[in-house]
Amino acid sequence: MQNKQTILSEDFYKQHLSTINNVHFTPREIDVIACLLSGRKTSKIAFFLAIDPRTVETHIRNMMVKLECNTRERIIDFIEISGKAPLLRKYYSLLRSDILFEKSLKDISKFPREKEVNYISVIDKEKTSLFKYLKSHLNLAGFSVSDAIQKKEGDFVLYIFPESLYKEDVSLLLQKKEYNEKSIIILLQDKENFKELFPELKKVEVINFGKEANYYFSFFLILKKLIKNPDMDKIITEFRSKYKAISLEFEPEQLQTNEKRYQNRIKIKNKYVLIFLLIIAIFGIALLTFLCNQKNDHLTFRSDLAIPKNIVCLERPELMEKIDVHLKKQNGIQTLALVGLGGSGKTTLARQYAQQEKADIVWEINSETLISLNESFKNLAEVLAKTNEDRKLLREINEIKIFEEREKKLTEFVRNRLKQHSGWFLIYDNVENFELIKLHFPIDAHTWGAGKIILTTRNENIQNNKQINGLIVIGELTSTQKLDLFMKIMQHGKEHKLLMQDNKELIEFLKQLPPFPLDISTAANYLKTVNISYGQYLESLKHQDKDFMAVQENLLKDGGDYQKTRYAIITFSLEQLIKSHKDFPELLLLISLLDSQDIPRELLDKYKNSSIVDNFIYHLKKHSLISTSLSESFYSIHRSTQAIAYSYLKKLLELNGENLKLKRIIYALDDYADKYIELEDFSKIQIITRHLEKVLSHSDILNDFSTGLLESKLGSAYYFVNSDQSKKILNSSLDKLWPKLIEKISSSHRIRIARSLVHVGAIYTELRLYKEAEELFKKASHIYGQPDIKNYADLSWALSSLGNVERRLGNYEIARDYLEKSIQLHKQYGTDKKRLARTLAYLGSVYRGLGFYQKSVDTLEESLSIYNDNYPNDHFRIGWTLLRLGNVYSNLGEFKKAKHYFEKGLLISQKYFPTDHVSMGLTLTYLGICYRELGEYHKAAAILEQSLKVNQKHFDPNYRRMGWVLFHLATTYKALGKDQEAQEIYNKVLKIYANYCHEDSIEVANILRNMAKIYLDLNCFKEAEDLTQKSLKILEPRQHVDAYRSYEILGEIYLKKFSQIRNIKKEKEIKFLRIKAMNYFNQALQRINPHFSQNSAHIERLKSKIKSLQK
Repeated sequence: MQNKQTILSEDFYKQHLSTINNVHFTPREIDVIACLLSGRKTSKIAFFLAIDPRTVETHIRNMMVKLECNTRERIIDFIEISGKAPLLRKYYSLLRSDILFEKSLKDISKFPREKEVNYISVIDKEKTSLFKYLKSHLNLAGFSVSDAIQKKEGDFVLYIFPESLYKEDVSLLLQKKEYNEKSIIILLQDKENFKELFPELKKVEVINFGKEANYYFSFFLILKKLIKNPDMDKIITEFRSKYKAISLEFEPEQLQTNEKRYQNRIKIKNKYVLIFLLIIAIFGIALLTFLCNQKNDHLTFRSDLAIPKNIVCLERPELMEKIDVHLKKQNGIQTLALVGLGGSGKTTLARQYAQQEKADIVWEINSETLISLNESFKNLAEVLAKTNEDRKLLREINEIKIFEEREKKLTEFVRNRLKQHSGWFLIYDNVENFELIKLHFPIDAHTWGAGKIILTTRNENIQNNKQINGLIVIGELTSTQKLDLFMKIMQHGKEHKLLMQDNKELIEFLKQLPPFPLDISTAANYLKTVNISYGQYLESLKHQDKDFMAVQENLLKDGGDYQKTRYAIITFSLEQLIKSHKDFPELLLLISLLDSQDIPRELLDKYKNSSIVDNFIYHLKKHSLISTSLSESFYSIHRSTQAIAYSYLKKLLELNGENLKLKRIIYALDDYADKYIELEDFSKIQIITRHLEKVLSHSDILNDFSTGLLESKLGSAYYFVNSDQSKKILNSSLDKLWPKLIEKISSSHRIRIARSLVHVGAIYTELRLYKEAEELFKKASHIYGQPDIKNYADLSWALSSLGNVERRLGNYEIARDYLEKSIQLHKQYGTDKKRLARTLAYLGSVYRGLGFYQKSVDTLEESLSIYNDNYPNDHFRIGWTLLRLGNVYSNLGEFKKAKHYFEKGLLISQKYFPTDHVSMGLTLTYLGICYRELGEYHKAAAILEQSLKVNQKHFDPNYRRMGWVLFHLATTYKALGKDQEAQEIYNKVLKIYANYCHEDSIEVANILRNMAKIYLDLNCFKEAEDLTQKSLKILEPRQHVDAYRSYEILGEIYLKKFSQIRNIKKEKEIKFLRIKAMNYFNQALQRINPHFSQNSAHIERLKSKIKSLQK
């Protein structure tokens, strides 16, 4: 620009720095040199100039070629010898001011404005540099301007007058048709009083650049005319303060004088050193000749390997040791891949190790893209070009037009020069695909020479490449490492107030962060800079709004050359993944909805075919997004990665309850959970439980139907894992699904609801909610039988479940009908054999309840045979069937057989259920009764006491099962001689049973008999007989074999009466009582003889009692 007071960096470059010592430099090269002189590293230069670090490296290489040197220090030496160093330092100050000014304009551009600048008119023959700057800076401030007339009402026009004003110039302005004194601003470039010279323009806005201190503040005056916003003053004040600190004031003449003085000093100094140089010339020539004849010239070339300073750098000695071990395994070329998620510290580790190396060549090759790879290789070639002949050859290579030929020649050039150096060390950073670097990758030590290579990548699949000798997975930081890194950053410089808080709060905060160096350092720097609480940071991290991400990115740029946040890394990988295959978005959504750990491969295969899933897994590993379990059956994704993926996909796919992709995923998970819950695969159910919980946590995107389906499976799973939440979740499921049956829904939806009803009903049955379960099974059976469905396989299963609950209700005949119909459908339509095995077991239990003990044994053994053929020999259902066989043998009085089955069944159950599970209470009671019948009273008491504790956890104290357990515990205590304790418990049993003795069912008949036994023990003969007779009225019409128990109790009543008066001389009464007792015992024996083996303890006991009365 013409005005002396207005000096911008571009003008200064043109005046003083475009050519230095006859070498031309571009403006950007001068920018980089100025930064180098100020001690900035590559990453800092890139951030300061808002360009890529690779671009900075390119400029430096270009300058090395121009100056025929190999290091940055030689560039700086050249500048200092030239005498331009003071000018470049001044240029650096101007550059800082320009960048600060442009940032202020960008801030102002966000303000609303009512008027625009229409165009800029130059009242001169040629456009001045002021015109160019004005137009550029107005654009930065948010104005669209041109030098063509596009006048709109109310817009401003800027007129630039030349330094020498003439009357004809003003006349020319007054004659312009767009002239309006209220909408024009005249810009002057001299110090004359314009309005006194031209009174006709007194009302026009005039800004005199000649009178202002410099260009910046003159321009701010223009903006204040155009924008009325109080916040603009704050921006201008802030700029003024920072600008003052930079100290831009200078005189070009003084600089030129300084430059001349510097040149004179150099000349004087050169005279003194000339003689010295002549003296050592001979020795220098001799030494140079010697060195040139050596095999290696021992020049060293190193990339600018930027790593954090020690004071804030995390030491990872265990990984450094692993790297060292791998790279010292063999001779020749040693290659190691560091694999891990972005931000896990791969590049930093590689650079840390490289800095320890003493090789002649230590070079980092940016392998992210083909362009960056070629540029890095080209830079390496340039530093390896030591002679003029090499440089000439390299220029010829670079002039080759055909890309493939040029790259081949360039690789050959580097290969030949590397071979001349002993033990080079290369880092191939951020390799995505090995094929990309294959041409540039040293393989054969005979052609490349010996050396070491560290390759950093997110692609786990690279381990399959034969050129990679070793692989180290860079995993998560430990809790100690996270705390150590966080504290180093926070304590560097001024102590931060957050560190004064409770250390527990800090540890809890760090647990919530992804355990990688990038995330810990970003969090620490953010908290240190922005001064917010841990909770506020975590909330911002969760929502990832634009402002939060922008601050994170700026902090990363300020701190080094890593410029991607965790969110940016993951979303970039997701974008690449989604582009790879049309089915990948849905698979990504699936793994984003599930729990992050133990994602089943089988579920993915069911959702999409296995070949697509293979491809999907390959690409996930390519970006280090997942880890694999040893079995390859399950995959895991880091929780932070999953959270970002879900947030990204939620926006991309516009997820809501009606989204078709989401519905397909819900149905796939519903089918998967259904399969393993029905199979009662406890290990799978535990994993499924976590996945169901996680998917249901996304309640904002699920509709009631989807939620109800998944809750029916989660409630069922909770029962198996012994969660108290089972009933609550199942009730919630029914609240959502039941109303859907009233609506007109598709047959496929009705089938899903029916399936859910069967699951809920099955758990309700186990929770003793029999009536509720009965209703659910009947509804499910109705759905499966509807004309547009006719799903007989599932109808068979619903009827089987209904038969089971009817058995629990004591409706044995009804239960038998349902179960036999279920088996008939199975035989007709060939349903699953495992379902048949369960149905047979239910039927076996019904036969037992009906007193058909041998039929019960046969049916249960048939069920057990099917289970043994289709399940492992320790499967839960095998144990369950063994327990039922034990019950039948107890009923038959074969207690040794019963004990064998009970103990074997208990061992299997203990593998699946915790000791306090509801089903364990029932198993222990059966076993305790068996021990008592075998005379093992102490074992019986211990087992029954344990059973009582389990049942007390799950049932109301007045529930009839509690009475049943207490009755057998009291009977065992009595056998141990603990009469008083036994009687206290008997009294509790009578209170409980009093609530249940009015129903007409087989179970009530058992209750009445137990009550009769208690009254008999109390010598309350009438009450005992009445209760026993009442039980017979229930059993006899059913011709139930257990009527023998009632007859036996009646015999016990008369036997006890007989025993009490036996020594009294009342022969007639004694004879009556003896005969009465014997008759009842004979009736009992007659009832069981057709059903029980002669070895039955029950038959032997009855015969013994009859024999005692015959004496």
